[in-house]
Amino acid sequence: MSKPHVIVDIVSDILCPFCWVGKRALEKGVASLSEKVDVEVRWHPFFLRRGVPKQGIDKMMAYTEKFGAEQAKYFLLDTNSPVKVNGRQYGLDFNYKPGCVVGNSMDGHRLLWYTLAKHGSVVQNKLMEIIFRKYFAECENIGSHDMLVSAALEAGLTEAETVDFLKSDQYLSEVQRKDTTNGANGINSVPDFTIYSASSPSDKVHTSGAQSPDHFASIINRVAKL
Repeated sequence: MSKPHVIVDIVSDILCPFCWVGKRALEKGVASLSEKVDVEVRWHPFFLRRGVPKQGIDKMMAYTEKFGAEQAKYFLLDTNSPVKVNGRQYGLDFNYKPGCVVGNSMDGHRLLWYTLAKHGSVVQNKLMEIIFRKYFAECENIGSHDMLVSAALEAGLTEAETVDFLKSDQYLSEVQRKDTTNGANGINSVPDFTIYSASSPSDKVHTSGAQSPDHFASIINRVAKL
């Protein structure tokens, strides 16, 4: 007998630290149900910052402008900041060093859209993990095509297809349209999760934020009718 197939649609920005935490929490919840249900994860775009230049913005400066100098130092440097504390339980490193930048996530979102369309959700999910790691742990610029090509190669795409894609404007309008509809659908912060059974797509459960593994497992159990 085949296992129930559950889909998790995640709206997220690459710039969102709690989206990486939420990803790992979801995966831990999914792992606890691996013998009972198949779970497919798909990523969709959101923009925390629009209009960021290709070269990026100094990260400390960007955080200072948004939160103030003391809070920026707390978020980026203090080992007891909420995101670092939450990340550690899943083995995540949020590192900052002078020169780190907040990048433009448009091309990253386009590449993720392309990867889902051409290579499927498993490869897209792998690519998202790699991009999160490169940005938050390794302090790389997510707006850099060199960084995105390196991430794509690690995920299993070819260099030629990735370079050609990034030179194009393919999926630009789709990403922009999705960003526009997020607000209309009540999605104003990320991560945002929509979870449902493939056999009952109208019976959706919505949750947001970096919830616990048990929270995700409970919803998956409910929609899968386990």
